[in-house]
Amino acid sequence: EEEEQENPTVLEHLRVQATAMVSNILSSAMDQISLTATE
Repeated sequence: EEEEQENPTVLEHLRVQATAMVSNILSSAMDQISLTATE
C-alpha cells in the first residue's frame, strides 16, 4: 500500500493535469484581457 501512496506515476499525472489546468486558466485570462483592451 505504501507503494501506491508514493506512486511517482500518479504524482506526475497530477502535476501534468495541474499544469494543463493553469495553462487553460492563463489562456482564458489572456483572451479576456485582449477583449477588454480591444474595447
